[in-house]
This record gives sequence, structure tokens and C-alpha cells, in this order.
Amino acid sequence: MREAQRLTDQGERMKLYSKVHGILVEEAPILLPVYYRWIDLVKPWVKLGGPTMTWKDVIIEPY
Repeated sequence: MREAQRLTDQGERMKLYSKVHGILVEEAPILLPVYYRWIDLVKPWVKLGGPTMTWKDVIIEPY
């Protein structure tokens, strides 16, 4: 990895990065957690219908 960082020849650099990637895929026990977050930024006069809402569940009150 360090050798690839020092190289100026892009082709050689990519070959070494590919080799490092192959080693990581084969030997490293990596489990990447994935988190999804949905953030609603709404004005106070807009009422949402809950986590399974559709557009018909949105109520816009007079303000």
C-alpha cells in the first residue's frame, strides 16, 4: 500500500491497489454495518402520518 502511494505511474499504482484489494477481500474478516436513517424536516403545521405514510397521509394545517 505504501509503495503504491509513492508511485507516480498511474498504471503501476492501480496494479498494486488491485493486489491490495484482492488481499483484503480474501483475508480480512470485514463486516461493514449499514445504517439507514430518514430525517424529516418539516414545518410545524405539516402533520405526517407515521413511519409508513404516503402522500395521502400528509395534512397541512392552516397557520
